[in-house]
Formats: sequence, C-alpha cells, structure tokens
Amino acid sequence: MEFIIAATKEMVLARVAEYCPADLEFVKRACEFADRVMANKEPRGNGLPYSTHYYSAAYMLLEHGHANGIDVAVLICHDTIEDGEIISVRGKRPVRENDIIQYLSNGGEYSLKAKRVAKGVEALTNFKREEFAGDRIRTRAANFLKATEVFVKDLRVIPYRLYDRMHNMLTLGDKPEKEKQLETALDTLMVLCPFGKSLGMYDLSIKMEDIAFSFLMPEVYQKTKEILDHRIAETAEQMQQLIKIYSSLLTSKKIPHVIETDYLSVYALHKELEANGGYSNRVHNLRVINPIILSSDIEMCFDAERIIKESSIVCRGLGNDYISTPKDNFYQATHTVVHGRKTGAMYQVQVCNRMMSEINHFGLPAYMTLRANHPNRKNFDRILETKRRAIEDNLHSRRESGESYDLSDHLNSEIFGDIITVYTPEGMPIVLPKGSVPHDFSYRLSERIGNHTCGALINGTFINELDGFATVLEEGDCVLIKYVASKLPKMQILLEARSHVKTAGACKKIGSLINVMTRPPKLSTNPRLIGTARINWHKKP
Repeated sequence: MEFIIAATKEMVLARVAEYCPADLEFVKRACEFADRVMANKEPRGNGLPYSTHYYSAAYMLLEHGHANGIDVAVLICHDTIEDGEIISVRGKRPVRENDIIQYLSNGGEYSLKAKRVAKGVEALTNFKREEFAGDRIRTRAANFLKATEVFVKDLRVIPYRLYDRMHNMLTLGDKPEKEKQLETALDTLMVLCPFGKSLGMYDLSIKMEDIAFSFLMPEVYQKTKEILDHRIAETAEQMQQLIKIYSSLLTSKKIPHVIETDYLSVYALHKELEANGGYSNRVHNLRVINPIILSSDIEMCFDAERIIKESSIVCRGLGNDYISTPKDNFYQATHTVVHGRKTGAMYQVQVCNRMMSEINHFGLPAYMTLRANHPNRKNFDRILETKRRAIEDNLHSRRESGESYDLSDHLNSEIFGDIITVYTPEGMPIVLPKGSVPHDFSYRLSERIGNHTCGALINGTFINELDGFATVLEEGDCVLIKYVASKLPKMQILLEARSHVKTAGACKKIGSLINVMTRPPKLSTNPRLIGTARINWHKKP
C-alpha cells in the first residue's frame, strides 16, 4: 500500500483515467473548483502548497482501489466549505453547499453527482474536531460521539475522514506546536482508528496507529520496533522456506494461488506484549503467511488449509475459521498457527481468496464495491444495520438522559467488540454483541416482548426470569422468549437485568420501564375513578 504526502492534480487525474475513466471530466471540475476557492490558503507546515493535502488524500483513496468519481471529488473538495472562499465583485464570502452543487453540476449534466459530493463535504465539515480546553477526556469523548452521529447518517463519511486524517498523520511532524501533535495523535488513536477497524479498514488504521504511537510514546515505540525488527530478521530465512514448501504443495494439487507475507504492527505488538508479560515468543500472530487462492471456489480455501496443516507442526487451540463465521468487520480467512521446525517460532497462516483479501485489507470501501457479487452480502448488510441501530439507540438514550460527553461501554462493545448470531425457532438470525443475555434478544425482537419477558427457552433448556438476566448467549443458540402480556417483571428482576444487558437499546428500554413503574400515579379528579388509579396504573407498559 502506497502512502504519499505530495500528490498533484496531474497524478490524481492520471489515476482517475485508469480506474474510473467515465468520471474523469467530473473530477476535473472538482479539481478546478477546489483550486479556485482554496487559492489563498497558506502553504502547509512543510512548505508545500495546500493543494497537496486534498490531492494526496484523493490519490491514496484511488491507489487503494474501490473508489468512484464521487468519492474522489468529495476528498478533493472536503475542506472547501470550512476554509474556502468565493471572490467576486462584491468581495469575499465563505463557500456554501450550493456553490459546490452549482459548479460541479456543469449546467445540470452532473447534478445528481454534484449533490452527493456536496452532501459528503457537508458531512465531513460537521466531523471536524471539538476542543475543550484543559479537558482531554471530554474532548476525546465529544469527538467520539460526533463520529457516531456521522456514522449513522452516512457510512462512507468515515472512510473519507480516515483518508483525510491519514495525510495529516503523515505530515504530523510538520506541525510546529507539540501540543497540537499530541492532541491529533491521541484523537487518531482513540477515536478514528477504532472506527476504521470496525469497518475492516485495517491497512489504513494500523498505519495511523503506529504513527500516533510514535508521537505519544516515542521511547516505547522505538523499543517495540527494535523487538519487532529483531524477530523478523531472525526468522526471515525459515519463513521463505515455509512459503516455498506451501507453494509447491498447492501447485502440485492444482490450486491456483499467490502467497503474501505480513507482520504485526508496532502498536499491535506493544498491546500483545502487555497482554503476554513482555514475552514476544508468546505472540502467535507476529509473522503472517497469507496464501491467497485465485479462485472464487471457497472449498479450495479449505483444501489449501488442510494441505498446509498436514505438512506442518500445528499449534492446537489457536486456529479459527473466519470464512464460515466472518468477523463483524467483514474479515474472512482461515487461521492456522504452525511451528517452525528449527527455531520453534510461530507463524500464523491465513488462507483466503482474492475477494476476501481485498475486503480484509480495505474493509467497507472494498465491500461496497464488491457487494453485488458477495456471497455473504445479507449477513454483512445485517451487521452494518446492527451497528447503526446500536448507535442510534445510544444517542437517543443520551438525549433523553441529558448525558453530553460520557463514553458508553454499551456503545463501545456494540461497535468495536465481537458479535454473535443467535436464532429464533423460525430460523431468523439476530445479531448481538458478544456477552448478550436473553433480555438483549427479547428487546431486539420488540419493546413489548422485552418489557414482559419472564423466561427463555435456550436450545431446549428453560431459563426462568431469576436466572435469565445472567445467562450469556453463545454463537448459534436457538432462543424462544416466554412473556406474559398482562404481567410486568418484578423491580428486582429489572434492576438485575439492566446491570447485565450488553446492548444500549435494551438498557435504555429497561430504564424507561423502571421509571414508569416507580413514577407516582396521576390521580384522576373523576369521582368514578378515584381509588382505582393507584391499583391499575402499572398494569399497562
């Protein structure tokens, strides 16, 4: 993957002509508009023209594939509303959304594309950082919530923002203020990178993580990088031998393939070392061998995995099949950890096909491009909808409760955590965060069912309301909810359930039910109803 800091308009247009030639004239108009309204913008800290920023962001998007003319135009124009200015005989004024539409539409020829570009630019403008002087936690949390709101409105805004930030990170050392460098690095590491990973954009996210890590903890970064370089160097020869063996075996079985290699990023290794007491020899995914099967036949991936296992010393208990059960960020591959015969070093072998490899590296942009022919399209679309719904529930809960900037464990687990798929008896899949309980399931079906839940049948075993709130659902469980429409749970059950649920929606709805049940009844002035209101008010949800 190529990262660049000084792209020009000519470089961008050359890539557009190669990858999406039908959009060339439209992108040219976007370039003309951006150059015109940003002409008075001061050079960047490295002395290069400001145009290198938006052209570099657009060039990286094109180089990484899966972009169309609208995506490119959004990145080229992404700073125009915030920093651009229109100069006319009446003087100067800020750029407005309608200015983008009017110029890019070219008399109506590209009106639909122009409106989509203007919408994307407006969303990116609303995504800009908020600052709370002297309060980093509040600043980070406020920007996290802003990112979630943008995510709900338009999924593609997050990738746009990541490419914009990627160029800023590549030139972070050119910022004169040390404090600004650290703030940008922390915001990137804590807010944008988790969002990028949740959308499967690994290559971009891990590069930004390493840059941010090098600014925030330079000494630790350097020490960790030395450990990584040492481990790579000492096993490089054996790794090449394994690649030759695997390639020869796959060729003999007539399985078309290419084999790529990869290594853990510096920041990821730092986290693994923290988890393993500082011992790098316990990190099983430090070195990665990635056979890519050049066929759409998924069975060939499993055949390749079996051949590799039969010819290797396999570390039991460390393998995973993410092809049959993809991760919630679209990742698909089979994982097998093998031992080197001489050094004893561990290598993670990740087998996938070409389509899977593209999505594993580039995430959501690649999936949206390949979506029409993707075999897991329904499942992945359901996962995206689950993420969006989780965010909407959480944001709605905040507005009701008056929370302004507190981070939420529920939201973190639903966006960035692992997920499971459980099923109704009719076979309808319900996607939930890992660690969910029956109340999460029942509220995902409907609020009415959730409010009246009094038990659950999980894989044929009945769980009553006293134990149900603490029973964790597992992948593939079949769940039947028992509820009585005329009966509400006891207050103790609701309080316990609220402390165990994982989804923000279930937590919010249980809280609302508790408020209703504890609220004093509104007494009627009607003589016929006096004496009955206090008895009957709580019988309806």
